[in-house]
Amino acid sequence: MINNDVTAAICTKNAEANLELCLKNLKKLELNKIIAVDAESVDKTQQILKSYEVEIFNDFFKTLGGARSIAVDNTKTKYILFLGPDNLINKETIKLLKLEMSQNNWIGIAPLQKVFEPKGYLLNSLNIYKSAKITTGAKNVIGTPQLYLTEILKKNNYNPKMHYSDDTELGDRLNNLNFKIGVGNAESYEIGEDKISDIFKRWKFYGKSDRDFHNLKKKNLSIWHKLKSLISPLKKDFLKIIFSNNLNIYKKIFITPFLFLIVFSRYIGWFKS
Repeated sequence: MINNDVTAAICTKNAEANLELCLKNLKKLELNKIIAVDAESVDKTQQILKSYEVEIFNDFFKTLGGARSIAVDNTKTKYILFLGPDNLINKETIKLLKLEMSQNNWIGIAPLQKVFEPKGYLLNSLNIYKSAKITTGAKNVIGTPQLYLTEILKKNNYNPKMHYSDDTELGDRLNNLNFKIGVGNAESYEIGEDKISDIFKRWKFYGKSDRDFHNLKKKNLSIWHKLKSLISPLKKDFLKIIFSNNLNIYKKIFITPFLFLIVFSRYIGWFKS
């Protein structure tokens, strides 16, 4: 098996919509094992997982950080590959991620992302957004899909108290310990959302994540840093994209309504979480 040193881990909750396509993709990668940490799904998620012989663990923490910590605790391979049920990845991507991790002396790495079969305004906008937002190089935080050295995570596991901002909190701790993570040149795909309500829900979740991490750190933040934290969604999801060198003026104009939508949604998540 080409990737016998990799365990894939998926955290699920009512994820039936895209899960089967994700699992079909994973079965082609010749992985050591696929595990799922499920938060008591009430749809067909668990049935689908069982039909693909996925080892299922109960998310008894009921937090994303807790679910990922359970996955780490139950992984024995050299690498753990975290994916969402909407992520697609291939053998060459995993091979390149391992190589780039070694070359850069990183302990965690994420690939670049594209939208799988982008059709319509929202999916094309999301695809353009990702091309500007996710760039190669060393980072303070990486999102799914992400490949980590299991040994490092077992000693510095995800914080089970983090409902949303588990990746950010982990990245902050790893950085303080002088561990390096980053985004490589390999590519992966995401099955994106093609409804405004789904986009709103997703970025509202990111807003909750922003607030989650802010609350964790606010006791040690100056007024200036609290202000920076508050304007971070605007900076990350609007200004960074609009001033990106990766996009021409036509793409920036095209994507502007989408950016207003996601920034608005993110602040709703922040203030109503």
